[in-house]
Amino acid sequence: MSRAVIVPLVAVSVLWGCGEGPPSERPKVPVVTGPIVEHAEASAGVAFGASTFPCCSTTELTAVVGAFVGLGEALAADDASAASERVGALGSALAALPPETPSAAELVALSGRMAGQDLEGMREEFLDLSVPMLATARDGRSDGGAIRVAVAFCPMKPGRWLQVTDGIKNPYYGASMLTCGVFEAP
Repeated sequence: MSRAVIVPLVAVSVLWGCGEGPPSERPKVPVVTGPIVEHAEASAGVAFGASTFPCCSTTELTAVVGAFVGLGEALAADDASAASERVGALGSALAALPPETPSAAELVALSGRMAGQDLEGMREEFLDLSVPMLATARDGRSDGGAIRVAVAFCPMKPGRWLQVTDGIKNPYYGASMLTCGVFEAP
């Protein structure tokens, strides 16, 4: 085929493929962009131990992060019942945060949207909740932190979550893509 035919075909397919569909009813959460990690091994991620950071500066924040991690584990296990229970535990932990905690109101509102959802609905809400939760955990770093957490990233979603154990366990896809993701540099 000649170049005069290929270029317009490519342009039309790109424009057609990138057309906007119907507007979403849910507000979009800003997606954090940039490199996954700042190391040469960016495409492979970093080892779990090298990706962890100490969290958290208060017992209340430790409870919130622990509840969020537990929710992610239930989603990764495809366990809707456990995920529903952990949504309640997260709500209780968030209620104990001091109101002046950055993002506290946003975290409460976003976690509240998970109640009553099925597994896929909880996963979508978990994606929205992850952005302020990761920021809160990073802001709550403390050398005397009770737990060490790692940020994991799934390029297929794209979404991030917190883990306290080695071995990627993707909450966005569960068993269908359980190990899809990498740990990021702290």
